[in-house]
Amino acid sequence: MGKWDSGVSYETIKQNLYTFFNHRLAEFIRKPRKNIGKQLIYTATAIIQLTNGERAGESMLSLRKFLDERKEEFSIFSFKQGIVKKLADGRVVEKKLSEFKERIVRIPKIVFVNQAHLDRAMSLAFGHPDNYIPIKFLNPHERAKNYEEYERYVNRYEKWIKNNFYVNSHSLRYAWQNKILEYIENVEIVATIQGRKNLNVLLEYIRSREAQKQYREIFGMLE
Repeated sequence: MGKWDSGVSYETIKQNLYTFFNHRLAEFIRKPRKNIGKQLIYTATAIIQLTNGERAGESMLSLRKFLDERKEEFSIFSFKQGIVKKLADGRVVEKKLSEFKERIVRIPKIVFVNQAHLDRAMSLAFGHPDNYIPIKFLNPHERAKNYEEYERYVNRYEKWIKNNFYVNSHSLRYAWQNKILEYIENVEIVATIQGRKNLNVLLEYIRSREAQKQYREIFGMLE
């Protein structure tokens, strides 16, 4: 597995997230508290990330947009900020590259039916929703222009996921990817759903996963 994919199965992490969400929701309804509200918000974010195959920041923005608009389905811009190295007059220079593409998002039922509780949790845990993640970042140009600020909000969520579920948040994206490839064989469609502009990363991941699978199958013959 690559450094971003811890190999968690979709079914396992989904069950863990849903169970955690339901327990915290019951606690919050019984006695609303700031720390429980924060756990509810971040778990809802993780559920959206898992069920849509989003990047961490995209799932945070999806929750913000859902709580603002109350829609079960909408679109946002996926976003990737990278560094590319290019040769210029014999010198290697680093250049920031921002990629974004519109994609669809659907809010899972467990999140959708608990809008009111999540509104209250957001208010109690973060005060203003912009303290969770500013709504301006729905605009991908704002993400590119203020990337370090954007990353600070995303890092808080990523750290929380790692501390509570012992996986990096990007593993949720890969878990979705592995699951959906069981149903959709066309890699271009999967890439479009995820809002990918470049197929190469997805193709390389699939090749790597298949190579590891085949190696495990023949390893016994090599012992």
